[in-house]
Amino acid sequence: MLAGIAGAAIIDERISADTWPNESIIIAGVHGITKPEYKELCDVLDAQFSQSNAPDSVPDGQWVNCCVIWIKDRNDSLQKWVQPKIRPAWLEMNVACNDMFCGSNMYVFEGRYETYDSPCRFISFVCFDWVASVAGTTVCDEILTKLNQLWTESQPALDWIFVVQHNTEPNHSSFLNSTFQFLTNVTYACVQRDKAIVLHVNTAVRSPFVSVKQSTSSNNLPAMA
Repeated sequence: MLAGIAGAAIIDERISADTWPNESIIIAGVHGITKPEYKELCDVLDAQFSQSNAPDSVPDGQWVNCCVIWIKDRNDSLQKWVQPKIRPAWLEMNVACNDMFCGSNMYVFEGRYETYDSPCRFISFVCFDWVASVAGTTVCDEILTKLNQLWTESQPALDWIFVVQHNTEPNHSSFLNSTFQFLTNVTYACVQRDKAIVLHVNTAVRSPFVSVKQSTSSNNLPAMA
């Protein structure tokens, strides 16, 4: 979770440096920001966004929750995308003023695994978007419906699903239930998910913090039906 524009600018400066390796992807959430701050964030990063998520489309008085996706490809080209959150969380829905702007688009990115030169597709959800439901339809259902319509013949796969969260506690059971439904729902037969990895990235940690070493080896789609 980044502390607003300043945090995003630090990441942008570091990944833009020649010392930062190519073929890198960074996904980070940004603390809630005002409409002017959202415009400044997009300008500072020179980030891409869908027209419906453009800063000018945010009503005055509303604030924005979003994630930023940096991709530095093998040719040293760095591109950035801003993706606003689509559904307010329960606590946010009780805020009397400065309502959250509801985004309407998500991105599916396609790269290639270097060793086998096979496609690799990933998508990012912003926290409550993973479980939010309106009239029984979740954001997961909406994006899978869109992909199922687009991928009718080719039947490609979703390989990585990142769920970026900023919570004080570990995952609520609803997040795990949604993960099960996302991976097993046979309604969307044209979207392969049998080998997909869902990675919940949550800022909730136990104290004291223990550092663990880890090794790691666009399509613009509307989420609304």
